[in-house]
Amino acid sequence: MLSDQKKIDILTSSYRDSSKKLRNEELGFKHYSACDLEICKDTIAQIDDAIKFLHEREKFIIYNEVVLGKRGKWYLEYYSPSAFKVRRKFAHKEFLRILEL
Repeated sequence: MLSDQKKIDILTSSYRDSSKKLRNEELGFKHYSACDLEICKDTIAQIDDAIKFLHEREKFIIYNEVVLGKRGKWYLEYYSPSAFKVRRKFAHKEFLRILEL
């Protein structure tokens, strides 16, 4: 069974890849099949919709990590490492619960 962190990593990768494909298609850099584009749109919509159901604290963390792809210690301006660890774990659990993963 996958850990919550691994699931978040997969969702982040899927979101970022889907966004990149849609952007490349829109700009004419690369073309994808209609099916691929539909999957990309669905992936982004599902994740965006799940984020909308989160409370502001969790939304902030998930948006920064999944949508913006932030890594490392981006949170230090907002949280101490220990507080972030607790809030991040809760945000991940809530996000995955909404997505039913």
